[in-house]
Amino acid sequence: MVPRNANVVKISYNDLVTACSNDKSSSSVDDLIEQAFGKANSSSLGIIAITDIPSLPSLRTKLLPLAPKLAALPPQQLEEITAPESQYQVGWSHGREKLEGD
Repeated sequence: MVPRNANVVKISYNDLVTACSNDKSSSSVDDLIEQAFGKANSSSLGIIAITDIPSLPSLRTKLLPLAPKLAALPPQQLEEITAPESQYQVGWSHGREKLEGD
């Protein structure tokens, strides 16, 4: 059950780029990330939405048709882009994601 006060945390693309391009992390972005993922026993959803991404519709139009090509790669190539150390949150996972309690 999702807590009533739980929200998806939103970070603007420009704020994220600015925070990542500085040597020091932006405290406002850090605060939003902590809000999204929370601490133990928090009501956070663990979801961050990046907003205001430039050219997103055209990027999506170019990227999504490539998904079947990715899925059709030989297993050896897919293993090269698999990241079990991230609990399969990045890279190729094909349903192997690890959730808390797994």
